[in-house]
Amino acid sequence: MKSELPLGLILVSFAIFMVGTAVGYFSAEKVSEQLIRMLGEEFSSFTELPAPLLALAIFANNSSKTLIIMLLGVFFAVPPILFILVNGFVLGVVGFEVVEYKGALFLVLGVLPHGVFEVFAATLSTALGIKIGIAAYRRARKRSFELQHTLKLCLKTYFSRVIPSLFLAAVIETYVTPLFLGGF
Repeated sequence: MKSELPLGLILVSFAIFMVGTAVGYFSAEKVSEQLIRMLGEEFSSFTELPAPLLALAIFANNSSKTLIIMLLGVFFAVPPILFILVNGFVLGVVGFEVVEYKGALFLVLGVLPHGVFEVFAATLSTALGIKIGIAAYRRARKRSFELQHTLKLCLKTYFSRVIPSLFLAAVIETYVTPLFLGGF
């Protein structure tokens, strides 16, 4: 692997994320009720946590999902691509709902501070999963035996770049975002 950060694959991952976001936003009226209910159920246990445990829970949730999805890239990159597409879709639906009920400024203040780091981490994790998927495909075609080497390098990048970004995102989401949204 020439670079620690596969910039082309990061851009592809981000583009897939943005497509998912656009599709989610523009189809939100049809699916938002069910999706918002499902998200509420999934994250209901987080609502009563004290701030330090909330940050830890957010970090643990995001880091475990991104690690698993990256490693599932071994299935020819399909799970990471679906992961980033679905995450974009969910953000689009939630974004639509927030804009409808609270306004665009609320969305920007509620998502942007931590979202920059979280989206970077998710797109990088997806890019690494795609890289693993490419190596797995080449291995299956017996054109290369770089899968183990690629896995090692991707794990190194994951722990040196994704984990710190997710930790920072969780801390910002827990401690800074509520300050921004306090006036709403």
